[in-house]
Amino acid sequence: MLAQAFAFDDRTLQTSLLVFFLATVLIIGGAIISRYRNQMTEDDDTPEKLHATLKEAFEEGELDTAEFRRVQEVLARKLHDDLTGPGLPEELPK
Repeated sequence: MLAQAFAFDDRTLQTSLLVFFLATVLIIGGAIISRYRNQMTEDDDTPEKLHATLKEAFEEGELDTAEFRRVQEVLARKLHDDLTGPGLPEELPK
């Protein structure tokens, strides 16, 4: 009687192996996606890094004054938007 309760037929074994395989694939896939997302957030350029790169390009003559100021304004707006919170003004000072 006890042997019948724990007896596995071929169908039960195949189903168990399929569930185990799918769970393994999901766990490995989740780990890969998690690692990729962490890597993507670590590679993001900060506004400070972008400004330093912009300034270097300007100093080397790769950007003219108008381009430099235009990109600098975009970076300033992005930084302001990132920092805007309760109590801070909505518009950038001129």
